[in-house]
Amino acid sequence: MNFSTLNNWLTLAANIGVLLGIVFLAFEIDQNTTVIESTAYQDRTQDLRESFTMVTESAHLSTGLAKLGWFRNDCEIDKSVMERLEPFEYVAIQAYLRATWFRFDNLHYQYSTGTLDVRSFEEGTLNAIANYMPWWDLFEVPQAREAKRILEEFDFNMDSTMCLL
Repeated sequence: MNFSTLNNWLTLAANIGVLLGIVFLAFEIDQNTTVIESTAYQDRTQDLRESFTMVTESAHLSTGLAKLGWFRNDCEIDKSVMERLEPFEYVAIQAYLRATWFRFDNLHYQYSTGTLDVRSFEEGTLNAIANYMPWWDLFEVPQAREAKRILEEFDFNMDSTMCLL
């Protein structure tokens, strides 16, 4: 066997090794993407659990939300009830609404980086942002302007929202 034939066989083996390496790398990237998406989903679920825990564990927050009719599910805000809120209830609700905004901002970031699927974001998150908008405005949550920008970015029709609260 001459050196030219040996060189050809070694080049073929090296090329096969590179090809197998690329296939393995693609498989690893796919698995990594699945892990990232699963982790992001678990984080969103944990955020929701913490949100519900915040409401149930805070007497000021749950009482204030009940006074506002938060749990009625009719999406109507009776602004006159604001007068009946104690200052500590107002502060608790405003803090809750700010935390809620940051949760949605995080979801927008995940969507923009591709770790949140289009359907979840456009059907769930945008609808929820639209539902919270009147509350953020009522409690003067500064990030409400950014939420409006996000809804405008997606040409979201505010009239099509389902009441989620």
